Amino acid sequence: MESESFFFQSRDGLRLHGEDYRGDNPALLPAVCLPGLTRTVRDFHALALRLQAEGRRVIAFDLRGRGRSDRDPTGKSYLPVVEAQDILDGMADRGIARAAFIGTSRGGIVTMVIGGMGPAAVGAVVLNDIGSVIDTAGLRRIGARLGKARPPASWRDAADQLAESLGDEFPAFGPDDWLRQAHLIFADQDGLPVADYDPNVAAGFGEIEADAPPVDLSPAFASLVAAPLLVIRGACSHLLSRETVAAMGAAHPKLESFEVEGQGHAPELDGPVAARITDFLTRVTG
Repeated sequence: MESESFFFQSRDGLRLHGEDYRGDNPALLPAVCLPGLTRTVRDFHALALRLQAEGRRVIAFDLRGRGRSDRDPTGKSYLPVVEAQDILDGMADRGIARAAFIGTSRGGIVTMVIGGMGPAAVGAVVLNDIGSVIDTAGLRRIGARLGKARPPASWRDAADQLAESLGDEFPAFGPDDWLRQAHLIFADQDGLPVADYDPNVAAGFGEIEADAPPVDLSPAFASLVAAPLLVIRGACSHLLSRETVAAMGAAHPKLESFEVEGQGHAPELDGPVAARITDFLTRVTG
């Protein structure tokens, strides 16, 4: 079955993109997938196919300024609250009022905002390497590499650059893994890899000081307290600490969590990780 591409219009006139993996069991709660800061729907393809095979419908969105979604010509609307409204509007366009949300990094932050804006829309949540507190060290690492690499000359070059910049966070990855990641991260333009996001998306990340306090998202996280929650942490992550996961578990009565060995920010949603997500959604949403 795979997926159907669709487009809808945001409230400020941008044409936004998503992929609809239609399932054959309408009794199952649909899943809505939201990618990281500079990532796209491609990150969820393997997971979506697995969930679809179980009969579950899956909608994956490109946030504004990423992937096949329009870029904001002003560069000023790349904000979680704006992106959350986009997703609620995109769900309405697809006829979905309630869903299980799977959010990686920025997508998890957007999920928390949706929990505050429209709690009835949130039936269950999977947070991939994001939580109630974001460590400064992780944000600085992101800022240090965004927009700094030279344009890759080939897919192998793109993979090698990723291995060089992220290898310490993903010690379990080999050459084939990095090549797969390159095809997830970069768009294909005439056979060559190109960045797939508006550079304005990353504005401000390079200005985070080492002594800046961690970002406290506890009030937004509290909006998810009624929903079953699975937290995935990369064992090598610098963005989500074990202490934060423990504090989230103390605050949330329905929280489950696990770590992905050999991976950092953010774990790949494939293989055993996809199997854990599928099992979780089957248990908590039918």
